Amino acid sequence: MRVYVQPVGLLKDHFEAAVVELKSNSTIQDLIHAFDLPKELKAIGLVDRKRQMEDYNLKEGDVVTLVCLTLGG
Repeated sequence: MRVYVQPVGLLKDHFEAAVVELKSNSTIQDLIHAFDLPKELKAIGLVDRKRQMEDYNLKEGDVVTLVCLTLGG
């Protein structure tokens, strides 16, 4: 299955927009792990501009925006 992935913010330093090939029944969490991001970067996924949980099953042709959550103090 193919999905289109767009990084936002800090994630742009780690990968560029791409079409990614995944196994059927892959989740947003599987997609995030495929990019092997540093552990301190916590990403969330928006599918077709709607926030989805990590266990959301992706579908062929989904447009996924990955956003890095940042913490400050």
